[in-house]
Amino acid sequence: MTRSMAGFTLVELLVTIVIIAIGLTLAVPGFQGMFARNRVVTQVNEVIIATSLARSEALRRGSVVSVLAVDGSDATNEFGPGYCVYVGNADPDSDSCADGGGVVLRQFEALEGDVTLNSVENDRVIRFNGTGGVRDETNKNLDLCYQGQEGRRIHISLIGRPRAHRPDDADTNKRPGC
Repeated sequence: MTRSMAGFTLVELLVTIVIIAIGLTLAVPGFQGMFARNRVVTQVNEVIIATSLARSEALRRGSVVSVLAVDGSDATNEFGPGYCVYVGNADPDSDSCADGGGVVLRQFEALEGDVTLNSVENDRVIRFNGTGGVRDETNKNLDLCYQGQEGRRIHISLIGRPRAHRPDDADTNKRPGC
């Protein structure tokens, strides 16, 4: 009479654990890269949301609406400490979005980690006029840079449309400077 046994032996369990460990060591670096790329895309989308909100509010109100850097004291990271959408002609020398008596429509928090959001033109404020265009009639560019990752350049055209560009963009003027 033989008795049938069910279950795993210790050797089978150890082999299964080793196979799972090898699979995880191969997959984890790929996931880390994916998470970093997703962070870049999320930050780019927030900047595009801010500029699109300012542009649409300027059109709706028929007056100036600005995207203002909260603290532009660092010339290589003007918008990194945070920025806001501000109704009115924001003063680039103000220390906060609440200065000047205008209405703050939305506040965007500081970027986390080794991230910079730099105005290529060294402007602390991007103003949109009542027709939705950039008020001072020059293109605006913001470089979003992550340490160890490809950056993005957010180009805001004269008519106020924001668009993100990669380092391999065909137009060399629209490639990020990071």
